Amino acid sequence: MTSLFTLGPLSFLMMPVLMIGLTERFHWSEAELGTLATIELGALALTSLSGLYWQRRWNWRVLAITADVLIIAANLASTRLSSFTDLACARFAAGLGSGILLALYFAYLPSTQRPDRNGSIATFVQVAAQVAIDYSSASLLHRWGLNGLYVLIAATASLLLPFSAWIPTGLAAEVPAGSIVDRPSRTWGRRIPGWAGLLANALFFAAQSGIFSFFGEIGEREGGLADQQTLDAITVAAALALIGPAASYWLSRRAGFLWPILLSTIAQVVVLVVLAHGGYAYAGFLLLIAALLVLWNFAQPYVFALMVVIDEGMTVALPGAQAAGIALGPVIIGYGIDRNGIAGGTGLTLVMTLASLALFMPLCVMSRHPGSTPALQVAQ
Repeated sequence: MTSLFTLGPLSFLMMPVLMIGLTERFHWSEAELGTLATIELGALALTSLSGLYWQRRWNWRVLAITADVLIIAANLASTRLSSFTDLACARFAAGLGSGILLALYFAYLPSTQRPDRNGSIATFVQVAAQVAIDYSSASLLHRWGLNGLYVLIAATASLLLPFSAWIPTGLAAEVPAGSIVDRPSRTWGRRIPGWAGLLANALFFAAQSGIFSFFGEIGEREGGLADQQTLDAITVAAALALIGPAASYWLSRRAGFLWPILLSTIAQVVVLVVLAHGGYAYAGFLLLIAALLVLWNFAQPYVFALMVVIDEGMTVALPGAQAAGIALGPVIIGYGIDRNGIAGGTGLTLVMTLASLALFMPLCVMSRHPGSTPALQVAQ
């Protein structure tokens, strides 16, 4: 079930190829493309945050089916639209549905008997789905254009409908002892670290989504690659990204929070600096974006686990904070690219990455059990 809920952020996973398709069809500027992505991802953030209200009040099965139908309808409608305003409205509707599915995933996972196992399966399924989609989207874009991509998203989202009977109607009356939802939450007066963690997550994901959305532009401008070469590189890099969560799972029993987050961020900074300089061929571009994807996927379980230890009661707000960052990232980086080229976009990515690190470091120090295996297992 957790794997099916990962269909929620599907548009974000396809953002680089969608950007290429939109550019070929409408010839909009990077700022306009970033705004369109932000509208959809902003709607995702809005409905994710609403999960704080409805997760214990409304029927999850009805919500999931409604959200899935909305995603299908919005993507099919997008194939018929040509103006920026009309397409923005359709993408906003798609984002609303995606946000509900993502919020359901975060609400459901902590209440399972094996959140570590289930989370790992969901992560691997999501990355594997991204590889398959990237591989097929290249040929779809070449043959059918942007409309083929929207139809692919609608068709993939429809896979959830046959399994709707498996979706729980809500949180179980009794949750497993020791799970996140079973732990007492902290008072509002002691939640400053929790809010700092949410802000750090927003910055962390803004940096990722922003530069990730323009991988295609970077490959074409700085690497001189053709569209097909860029798409092939992104597909291979997405497959290599499986190394990240596998490595964090293996290190979970022998590493705390501080060093994995610190070292992976330093490595990201090095990769971003090299990426900004350009002049690389296909192999260089592939290695650079693969390194970023591996590092991001490696750090994410630790970032989530740190939040669980600092304030487990606020973990339900994580999808909203992450989605807010994902929504803002493309428009921020798009603005930087419009003003100062790829160097401007990577420079803003570096600023957000280092700002998130500055917030994460004191939280790592504050965590009472930095090497806690159970917390890390819950996060994964």
